[in-house]
Amino acid sequence: MKDDIIKHLIAGNEINAKIWAETLIAEENLIPCYDVVSSMCDQLNGRLGYIEKFGPPDDMKTTFATLIHVAPKLDCEELMQVRKVLCNLLD
Repeated sequence: MKDDIIKHLIAGNEINAKIWAETLIAEENLIPCYDVVSSMCDQLNGRLGYIEKFGPPDDMKTTFATLIHVAPKLDCEELMQVRKVLCNLLD
């Protein structure tokens, strides 16, 4: 993506370069979100045995709610599958 920005600048297409730069910045701003979601998925994975045996623990309500809420926003098929399972679990 950075190469595309450079190509647009060299060609004199500053408007296109700005659009690409804004897109790059927006994507880089999502990296901390992905880190948090990854940690929550690791936490969920570590507790699967407990959840299967005893049901959803109260101390993971925030984790469940966050994963359910963020899945459609991050547009990740695997997260959408996790969301579906969590919604079924919590019904």
